[in-house]
Amino acid sequence: MQPIKLFFRTKPTTDNSPITLSIVGTQNGYPNGETLDHSIVTLTPEQVNVSENPQYLDTATVTKFKFSVPIYIQPGVLYAFMVKSNSNEYTLWSASSGDTA
Repeated sequence: MQPIKLFFRTKPTTDNSPITLSIVGTQNGYPNGETLDHSIVTLTPEQVNVSENPQYLDTATVTKFKFSVPIYIQPGVLYAFMVKSNSNEYTLWSASSGDTA
């Protein structure tokens, strides 16, 4: 079972707010908030790796969200990954199709 791998630029330094990743259903291409069973993973700041120069093959720069059991995904159904926290100190790296690494 493969984890979801995310890259963070920053994480909280003033509090211990966790960050949560979940898989949710969608409606008309937008997350509908309906979380799939067993698809919630919460990490604390000390479990989150940060980097100014993230590299996919460098395990020190990636944060892994691993589900406790396999998650059933229906074929032909669109899902979304939702990442949320009460802290505004988390910053994720992002890319768009066609971007240069």
